[in-house]
Parts: sequence; structure tokens; C-alpha cells
Amino acid sequence: MVGHRLQESVLPDYHRGGELLAEGDVEGAAAAFQEALVRGADLPEGLFNLALCYRMAGAPEEEETCYRAAIERRAEFPEAHNNLAGLLFSRGDFQQAERHYRAALKKRPDYPEALNSLATVRSNLGDFTEAAELLERAISQRPEFAEARCNRALLRLALGDYQRGWSEYVAWRFRRAATPSRPFDQPLWDGTPCPGDRLLLHAEQGFGDTIQLLRYLPMIRRRVGHLILELPGALVRLAQSMAQGRADHHLSSTVDVISQEALLPPFDLHMPLLNLPHVFSTTLDTIPAEIPYFISGVPDGEPCLAASSRMEYSVQSFDIKRDSLMISRKVHVGITWAGRATQGNDWNRSIPLESLHPLVNISNVAAHPMQKELRPGEEEVLERRGWQPYQGGGWQDFQDTAAMVVQMDLMICIDSAMAHLAGALGVPLWVLIPANHDWRWRDRQGVASPWYPQARLFVQQQVGDWSGALLELTEALKDHISRT
Repeated sequence: MVGHRLQESVLPDYHRGGELLAEGDVEGAAAAFQEALVRGADLPEGLFNLALCYRMAGAPEEEETCYRAAIERRAEFPEAHNNLAGLLFSRGDFQQAERHYRAALKKRPDYPEALNSLATVRSNLGDFTEAAELLERAISQRPEFAEARCNRALLRLALGDYQRGWSEYVAWRFRRAATPSRPFDQPLWDGTPCPGDRLLLHAEQGFGDTIQLLRYLPMIRRRVGHLILELPGALVRLAQSMAQGRADHHLSSTVDVISQEALLPPFDLHMPLLNLPHVFSTTLDTIPAEIPYFISGVPDGEPCLAASSRMEYSVQSFDIKRDSLMISRKVHVGITWAGRATQGNDWNRSIPLESLHPLVNISNVAAHPMQKELRPGEEEVLERRGWQPYQGGGWQDFQDTAAMVVQMDLMICIDSAMAHLAGALGVPLWVLIPANHDWRWRDRQGVASPWYPQARLFVQQQVGDWSGALLELTEALKDHISRT
């Protein structure tokens, strides 16, 4: 809440609104600020704080209206410019977000939040140099600014500086209010060999991050006596198939894979999953990239999902059948175009289904839409195109999904858990990634796939415009079919 140069007549309503907002009574606070605005119609502070009420109530349009009204009444209102810029950034309007962040900094050059946020905008627009400079300024103004520290760490990862990037990320990510650490009494594991101890390794972020980092499992098993792997329930069976995979006399530890909903057994040490690259001193040159790394009951030394054996994967619960795929001379392409709608970056990574029309009408391509859930209107689009999505009771978890993925000749995905799954399974993979892609799809030279060497990337030229990347991919698929 902000406030200065207040009219004396509105002070009681204004202060009451602030108290109610602090107590979490958003409705009461909004009513008090609205009453203050009735008494003092030109009160920018009241409009700003009413905007905060709308933010807490999940009403972004009303929130934006209040910020703009506050700025109309006081053009140099840095907090209003900063918050309005955040709204604009959240829906991909980077240019207008940048304009308002710079307006905030013009009035308050030492504004850490605006410096950090403008750095994020510049990074998303590909200007890593200015982004780094802005983050240094933000951190110099507030050395304990965890959000800026984490953003600097992610920028370093994007530039290939894994040593400093992972070190800073591990040190600061749990100091952010949005990502508190789990309050365990047991100490954090530092990677030291401990053959007599039980280590709890726990997932902390999305499905894709978890799948990506499970590649470290054999390395951990060489250092600990007993590993307890706590994962989202949808990943438990998939991880169990890896833990029970090919024999290796160096993997002396036992592994228990449990769901996050289960009670934790006793353990001596713990570590969150995203600490692994730091603990193992990972660089771009030492990323564990033995693909595939999900193993399922095959002879020692043989990849479990080689092309010759993909069809042996269990598919009892699916409409698609092994024999029908083997008889068909078409190239079977699995396609995912959207991730979870609730994911914060979904607006940036997901692609409208209609945009894929040229892609799946190529001769000799059997397109298999592989979305677990469809969004409003997508079922009608699929019906019009004659595409049959694989949905329903057959897909219980990622092990079931893997049973579908390994049957494909090629997977075409957006940057989502499905891309990580296909990559980890060793399936040929093409990934459509946004122009402002993160460190996972970069090396020191720029766009690359160091974590999944078999992947081919198709990158937006401009944020929000998939046309160029889809055209490039369509032509590449035609060429691929002609050579098959």
C-alpha cells in the first residue's frame, strides 16, 4: 500500500482500507478505498490501493483500469507504472511493459523491483547484456533481493555459465516468498558419498523438470546406501521402471519410489531435485546425456526402447494397436500442442490447435494428437479434421503415456512435460519453442538441445507468432517423409 499527500477528509477511509487489506479482508478494503475515492476523486493512492484489492480478488481488468486511472492523475507514479507493467508482461505485451517499467525508473532510478522486472523483459526480448546490467543494479540496491538473484542465476544458465548459475540458483531460490523450502530437521545432502545413509530426494517443480533431472539417478545411487525418491503420483511408475532397470554393479543402493501423498519413511539426509546439477558440478560439457534413461527389464547394456523393440511396450489400455502400426507404411507422428493451462508460461508456449492444420495434412503422415486434456472447442476441431485423440481412462500416469510415445516414429511437441518424456525415452523429437526460450534449450552459441541431443528445435522468430516456426517444421517434415 502507498500513500502520501492525502486529503485529510479521506484519511479514516484510507487507513481503514489499509488495515482491512493487511488482514486479508479484500472486499472490506475495496469498499473503504472506494469510499475514499468518493470523498477525494483525484486521489491516485486510493486508485492504486483499490487496484491491489482487485489483484488479490483475481480481477486483472479492473486492476489495470485502476492503475491507468492513477497514472492519468499522476503521471510520475512509479509504483503504478511498475504494477501495470507487470500485468502487461503477464500477457506477453513486452513493449508496453518495458515502456512502463522505464517510466517507473525515470522517477525512481533505484527501484529494485522495476530494475529486476525490466531485466526480465529485456531477457525475453533477447537482450542479455542489458538484462545483466539491470540485475546487477537491482542487487546492488538490495543485496538480499532473492527474486533478482534467481533471475541472474537463470540468465547465467542461459548464457552457459552453469557453475555460477547453478550455485546462485541453489542458494537463493528457496528465499523467494513464492517457493519456500520444506522444513526438514535432517541436513541437506552435499553430494558426499554416504553408503550407510538414507537419502530423500524430493521433486519440487513441474513434471518436465522432474523428468529432465531423473537422469541423475544412477549417479546418486553410486554415492548413497538407500535412496527414497518422492515424486508426484503420476511419475511414480515411470521412475520405478528406471530404478528397476538394467543391472549395474556400481549401483549399490536400493531405491524406494513413493508418491508425494504418501507418508515419508525415516531418512538421514534430503535434497530437492533441482540441486542435482549443482551437487554434481554440471557444465554444458558434462550433462548426463545417456539417452534413453528410462529402463524397463532389458538385457544388461541394451537400450530398452530401441527402435526395434518400441512396439513391445505394453499398450493394452489404448485404442492404438501394435499390429496396425506395424502394418501401416505411414510415418506415425505424435503431436502435443498445449501444456497445462494453469502453468504461468502457458500463454507463451502453447499453440492454437487450428495452426497445426498444414502440418498433419502431409501425405504419408499418420498424425496422433496426444493431449491428455482438450481445451474448449478443440474436440470440434479434431472431429472436423478426422483426428482421433488419445484420451480417457487409458491414460492414468506417465507410464501409460510412455507406452504411447514409444510407438511413434517422431514426436512433435511444445516445450512441455511431453517433450521431456519423449527426449528421455530416446524417441525422435522435434520441439517448437518460443522466441524467449529458457536455459534448457540453449548452449553457449544459442539455440541448442544439450539435455536431449536427439532433439531438433524449431524456434519462433517473434514472441506470439508461431507461423514461421510451423512453416519451417512443415517443410522439414515433408523432407523427412520423402527420405523415409
